[in-house]
Amino acid sequence: MSDEGKPDDIQIKLYSLLVDQLHKYTSVIWQIPAALLAVNTFALDKFSDSGVLLLGLVFFDAALVYTFQCMVARQQEIIEAAQKTEAQFKKTYNALIPEFKKGWLPAPKFMVFVLWSLVVVLLVHALIVLIPGLCLRH
Repeated sequence: MSDEGKPDDIQIKLYSLLVDQLHKYTSVIWQIPAALLAVNTFALDKFSDSGVLLLGLVFFDAALVYTFQCMVARQQEIIEAAQKTEAQFKKTYNALIPEFKKGWLPAPKFMVFVLWSLVVVLLVHALIVLIPGLCLRH
């Protein structure tokens, strides 16, 4: 902060950079659940009788969900950095900085939980399809 308590140009530029990166990151990160939905809709129709292909889909889904989970964690770090800057800006521009109420469960964490749950359900389904096929071979 400058002597007058107002943010200086460097602080404003760094904050602008954080917010810009957050916007870019958010537009990319939320494409993963959409891709999972699209891929699984197509694949489940085509692979419904093949336990091996369903297991492959489980591994693909798990990789995407893990990537999504990591990206959500990085996104949260960017948000926290921006919030620290906003706290400094509030000293001078309190009326201009919005105050967002936090819910009991953040949406990104809930989405990660839902996606991992779907991976587990798909794994169980794949095993149900695969195991009877293995038992019938003996």
